Amino acid sequence: KVAIVGISVDQPNDSTLWKTTIRKYNLTWLNVNDSKSLLVQKMAIVNYPTKILIDKNKKIVLVDTDNSYETFYQEIEKLINSK
Repeated sequence: KVAIVGISVDQPNDSTLWKTTIRKYNLTWLNVNDSKSLLVQKMAIVNYPTKILIDKNKKIVLVDTDNSYETFYQEIEKLINSK
């Protein structure tokens, strides 16, 4: 099972744009707004977008900030195939 969570750091006054974007691009996964950057600080995120893969044991297996996507998708495939 793979779950996606989108975390936005948009400020509350930008929430209309954020919500419109979610609808426009049919982002059906869980999307949360972290306008106070509590999650961002806790996870030490400094680049956007940052993609984090967490395995079924809640272990972080990859933090991707370079937007290459190749490694990210390879790791997703490994997680899916390691049932």
